[in-house]
This record gives sequence, C-alpha cells and structure tokens, in this order.
Amino acid sequence: MTEVVDYSYSHPSPQSIKDAGFAGVVRYLGWDFGNGPRCISPSERDGLLGVGLDIALVWETTANMTLRGAAGGSVDGAEANRQADVLGFPVDSPIYVAVDFDVSDAQLAVVDAYRTAFGAVGRPCLVYGK
Repeated sequence: MTEVVDYSYSHPSPQSIKDAGFAGVVRYLGWDFGNGPRCISPSERDGLLGVGLDIALVWETTANMTLRGAAGGSVDGAEANRQADVLGFPVDSPIYVAVDFDVSDAQLAVVDAYRTAFGAVGRPCLVYGK
C-alpha cells in the first residue's frame, strides 16, 4: 500500500519523509498562500520533488467553505488553479477540496455544487475529508 503524509504547520524535512517510507505528501493551498507556513511554497515543492516524493494539493480556507455552493467554488477554484500554476502543478492533476466537517444529507447538494464549480474553472476537483 502506498502511503502519503499530510501536514500543514509542521515541516518535516523531505528526506525524513522519504526515509520514513512515505511515497508523497499532501500539502495545502489557500488564501494564505505565500504568506505563511501552512501552504506549500515553491522552495518546499523543489525539496519534496528533489528526493522523489509525489505531491497532492488540497484547497482549504475554512472547515465548511464548501457550504458557499457554486459561487464559492468558482472563486476558490480560480484562485487554487492560479496557485497551482505558480507551483508548476500539471494541469491534468486534480486539486482536492477539503471537507472538514460532517456533511448532512441536506448539505450534500450544496457541497457538490461547490465541487463541480471548483473543477469547472481548471484542474479536476476531488473531495478530501471526513
């Protein structure tokens, strides 16, 4: 089984991740891109790729951001794709959207509208969460 590690504020060295047996990392995009330690930076990307680790990108701003529906998904998708372009992320690779709360049956259509609109502005969109 291939395993990846997800981290945000802590930054283990790429070599220590590789030495621990992980094949890749899950890293974040968000409104704080380029302004803090939570989101991946181009230099971090270079270090990860330099030791042969794969990278998956997840867009997350708040736990319930997907409840903003299609309008929110369009705005967030455009920004996430811009950030992925800065990182040189392949255009056919998905960007995941974090769903960090328990979605009720009544909320499923709104979350799906967000996901659909997010993916309509660029890279494919998949859900990452509970």
